Amino acid sequence: MKLLVDVGNTRVKWAWLAGGELLDPGTLAHAGLGADVLAARIAAGRAAAEVRLASVAGAGFTAALDAALGRATGVPVRQVHTSRAAAGVRNAYTEPRQLGVDRWLAMLGAYARLRSAVCVVDAGTAWTVDLVDANGDHLGGLIVPGPELMRRSLVGSTGGIDTAVRLLPGATAGVAAWGRDTEACMRSGAQRAGVSLVESSVRDFARIQAVTPTLVLTGGDAPGLLAMLSVPAQHRPWLVLEGLALAEAGDAG
Repeated sequence: MKLLVDVGNTRVKWAWLAGGELLDPGTLAHAGLGADVLAARIAAGRAAAEVRLASVAGAGFTAALDAALGRATGVPVRQVHTSRAAAGVRNAYTEPRQLGVDRWLAMLGAYARLRSAVCVVDAGTAWTVDLVDANGDHLGGLIVPGPELMRRSLVGSTGGIDTAVRLLPGATAGVAAWGRDTEACMRSGAQRAGVSLVESSVRDFARIQAVTPTLVLTGGDAPGLLAMLSVPAQHRPWLVLEGLALAEAGDAG
């Protein structure tokens, strides 16, 4: 079996690939974990015929995990990077490798599954939106801070809000239509901003391309986003790994 590993800014996800199917997927927050500990948890003592690694984490952490996975599995790790074209999708970037490999693999996974126009949203620490037409042409994308990152930016950059949050006894949990304390207002506002971004992207695609794309969501914030959307969407929690299953080592394609 092949071991597929997707390293994000906050979490690492993995699965085993056999017969074209993803088996035993797992996920773990990697902050504070040493590379060898993380690799041991991922490999879980199982033998791998191949290890594929896609990472948007820092170069030092990625290199350490690459080496640790090699020690844990006994096979060399093959890193996957963004390419100009792969699996029927053509990259819109002038410099293909400037596109994050997680975004690229998510597009490959979504397009391979649907073979039609897609709007791919990875709702993690940052939220990314990428649009692919029915011919597999990547039309471009958007990147914004995720709701929690927006909230932290407000707290860290605005003295009055910072004081209000620290003094607030038991800030409201969850998201209401309108907040009734400072924390709730920030959370609701940030989430509404994210929802509006996603829905307007689908509408703009439909207006410009004369076809409504299938909206495909992945990332840690995807379940909450799905519950707030007024447009239909598919949730694929392992979408980057689905794309990684299609990719070859080196450039993804």
